[in-house]
Amino acid sequence: MGRGADFLKVAVQMETDECVIWPFSLSGGRAYVYEGGGAKKASHLVLGLSGCPRPSPQHQALHDPACNNPACVNRRHLRWGTALDNQLDRFKSGTMTPAKLGEADVLEIRRSTEPARVVAERYGVIIGTIYDIRQRVTWKHVK
Repeated sequence: MGRGADFLKVAVQMETDECVIWPFSLSGGRAYVYEGGGAKKASHLVLGLSGCPRPSPQHQALHDPACNNPACVNRRHLRWGTALDNQLDRFKSGTMTPAKLGEADVLEIRRSTEPARVVAERYGVIIGTIYDIRQRVTWKHVK
C-alpha cells in the first residue's frame, strides 16, 4: 500500500466540510494514486471507499461547485455525475468560459494551409486546439 492510498483511507474518515487537499504531486491539477503500474484518480477511489461505487464507466467524479478544487479529496465535496452534470456545475460556479471559436472560425481553420502555430496565435488558442479541430477530434458536428 502506497502513501497516497494510505492518505485516502484517513481522508475518507475525516468529518469536515473544509477541503481536504491532496498533499502529494498532482497531474494536470488532479490527484492520482499510483499503484501496481497504473494510475487511478483519487476522487474515484474516495467515492469507492465511501461506499459509492462508480455507477457506470461514463460517470465522472464531480466536485461540489462551492469547492471546485480538483486537488480536494473530501468525500463530502464529491459525487458521481455525467458530463452534462459537470458542465452544469461549471456554469453554476462561474468557471465555464465561453468558447473562443465559432463554427465559422472552425471552417476557416480547417481550410487554412498555414502552420498550426500561426493559426493558433491568430485565434488566441493553443496549438493542440488547432490540431484537434483539423483532425475532427473536436467540433465534429461542423462539416
